[in-house]
Amino acid sequence: MIDLDDVKQRVDLLSICGSDTQLHKVSGTGGGEWAGPCPFCRGKDRFRVQPKQFRWLCRGCADGKWDSVIGYISRRDHLDPHNFRDLQEICRRAIGPAYTVPLASATRVIHEPDPSPPSPQWQQAARHLIQEAEKTLWSPQGKSGLEYLRGRGLNDQTIKKWHLGYVPYSRRETLNEGIFPDDDSIWIPKGIVIPGIIQSHIWYVKFRQIGREPKYLFLKGGHPGLFGADRLNRSPIVLFCEGEFDTILANQESGGMLAACTFGSASNHRALGFWGHFIAHAQHVLSLYDTDEAGQKGALALNGFGMPIYPLQLPNLPGVKDITDFYLNGGDFCLWLMQSIDGLITTWPLTHDCDKSPETSVHFEEKSPHPHTSHRLTKGVE
Repeated sequence: MIDLDDVKQRVDLLSICGSDTQLHKVSGTGGGEWAGPCPFCRGKDRFRVQPKQFRWLCRGCADGKWDSVIGYISRRDHLDPHNFRDLQEICRRAIGPAYTVPLASATRVIHEPDPSPPSPQWQQAARHLIQEAEKTLWSPQGKSGLEYLRGRGLNDQTIKKWHLGYVPYSRRETLNEGIFPDDDSIWIPKGIVIPGIIQSHIWYVKFRQIGREPKYLFLKGGHPGLFGADRLNRSPIVLFCEGEFDTILANQESGGMLAACTFGSASNHRALGFWGHFIAHAQHVLSLYDTDEAGQKGALALNGFGMPIYPLQLPNLPGVKDITDFYLNGGDFCLWLMQSIDGLITTWPLTHDCDKSPETSVHFEEKSPHPHTSHRLTKGVE
């Protein structure tokens, strides 16, 4: 993970830009501002550099938005800052040939102690709950829960792989003695059970209530974690999603071309540095969050990893705000994904037929909207 802040603060941005265009000082406030013709569009006096603020802009071709030395060199030299090797080269050209690209230090990324899974006692009780809920899902009592999951586009193999389950009625239950010394019992709501299992440890248990608010509840005592982390070391491409259901569907529908993961919500980003080693091997890291404001802020928060994460965006269509909406309304996620990143990823490791991957071979046919939805783009699944 490259420490981009270190690179931006160490460069002589004025000299770099001044070697490409003639600049003159127009202001002394804030460390000074220099102006001149844009080296890209050649527009007169529309280019600005504020070296002490580590930024530049062009009021023409850059839409008046400030950018850093990373954006400047990538644009000038036609390098892709979302490609890790290109980003390394950009940093070397910014600082000099003798420069060794530093890694982002843990102290700059982690703002709280390293997370850890809950106690063994809690995990034992949670494991019992998960197993019971999984068994219930495939029984007559779990019919409505199974229909809900299938209605979200998940096939039976996927449902079993992620150990999804169902609680048929809400209740209070006493867990193993000593887990919660201040409570005699905890609340277990009716709904879909989503286990947050990472490296055989149960970090959390999440409930998706159906027809009730809030939509999601957590089993007391769980700890936030990176859902899907176990699968990341098998793929050169990693995709961050906003929630668990989108993550599961993305893994199912991507045909093995990537591995998806999530922190569970747009606002839950705990100790990014701790989880960084799960994606350190990845050649390319992408994000696909919901199109609402919370989703966009969540995508920006991923910058705390200190490595380039390229944001993807679904088609701007009525009723489509996430991966599940897109799929249920007839979208071919694998094909869309390939088309979205083809050209972005210069070292594309897969065939362009979107029908093969290193792990699996999948035949794709023209899809019609999911049978649980109409042929029109409708309101998204909540």
